[in-house]
Amino acid sequence: MGASLQVDTGVCNLRAVTSLPCYAEIVPTPRTWLPRAEEILAILKKSSADELDRTAIEMLFKIQRRTALLLMDQVGVIKHGLRHSVSRTSLLSWVEQIVASEGQELERRQRVSAQISEDLAERRATRQALDEAGKPPRSFAITREILSASVDSLPPEIEITPGRIVVSFNPTDPDTACRLLYQLGLALSNDFDSFLAVQQVGITAGNTVGPTVGHTTV
Repeated sequence: MGASLQVDTGVCNLRAVTSLPCYAEIVPTPRTWLPRAEEILAILKKSSADELDRTAIEMLFKIQRRTALLLMDQVGVIKHGLRHSVSRTSLLSWVEQIVASEGQELERRQRVSAQISEDLAERRATRQALDEAGKPPRSFAITREILSASVDSLPPEIEITPGRIVVSFNPTDPDTACRLLYQLGLALSNDFDSFLAVQQVGITAGNTVGPTVGHTTV
């Protein structure tokens, strides 16, 4: 992988010698180039160009003209008459700041997306196994809220205290119990640190039973 940076009167025009790979986004993000941030940083660090113009920004970040202009405004535009550019060092610092502030959120979304895909695949496999065994599984609606459940987002029917988890449901509606248990499992998988924090409250207080966590307050 390589790219040449041709400098014309101190302003860089990016011309790809070999096309840069295009990575599909795993999750929606307002910065489509963020999954390629490390590649972009590597090119900027290696380049000897002082400045990059709009065309170079479009090619490097694989973005459209309007998005490139907005990016340049955020970095800080340098005007040469009708021609605008940005400092390579300023652009490098800006990308590094974006990666530091938004990179962790992208990684979190990717982990959640991967977890959801894994859970759905496991559920389909379980359903198929039960069907083949002549035991049709219980059915209940799976919403995005359930799939992205966290300890704090659990409904009031699920109570978590140090050393105890209580799931309450109407005995005439066992399907609700299945849904609540499934939601609980996802919440613990998605947000295990919060579950550990609840248990730590009990350890610190020297109690086996402490404040309730779920839809209520900690």
